[in-house]
Amino acid sequence: MNRTTLENGLTETQVTTENLFGLIGFNATIGDWRWHTSFQRGTNDLDIPLNNNLIKSRMTLATDAVLSGGSILCASASINPDCVPFNPFGIGAPSQAALDYVMGRSEFNNYTSQQVADTSFSGELFSLPAGPVTIALGAHWRKLESQTTVDALSIAGGYRLANNKPFYGAYEISEQFVETEVPLLENAGLA
Repeated sequence: MNRTTLENGLTETQVTTENLFGLIGFNATIGDWRWHTSFQRGTNDLDIPLNNNLIKSRMTLATDAVLSGGSILCASASINPDCVPFNPFGIGAPSQAALDYVMGRSEFNNYTSQQVADTSFSGELFSLPAGPVTIALGAHWRKLESQTTVDALSIAGGYRLANNKPFYGAYEISEQFVETEVPLLENAGLA
């Protein structure tokens, strides 16, 4: 049995996201040498709760109702005293207490951060007859992390919609480079 349960309104979400980014760096010249260094950090915090999301196991318990002593109770009332019987027949048939029991709020939050650092130097080492020998060297480092957190009922697959799972992932990259320019000939008439 399935039922579109709209008495509490639609299942809806209000997505919020916050992005922060910062960058600091400098360029300097020391004699014939040029130096560049920078560091940046960025974060994204994404929150997607899902309100009025049907909890499947509670709906199963709440619709399994019996008449006992003139009152309608959940058949599992002795082991689930919080269970509220749910009348699925007709629009407006379930009580507000039953709707509150079978509906919940699933949580989803994803936090991602990135850090990047760069530095490089370039300049002349010495001169040859054909011109100066130049060099450029530097390093780059980058780290990205992402973590998703969700509520326990989502992990268990308990909602009708959007049963997200937790996640964590990260990677880190480090690179270095060296380049040189060595002039061997100047004004050579090669044809």
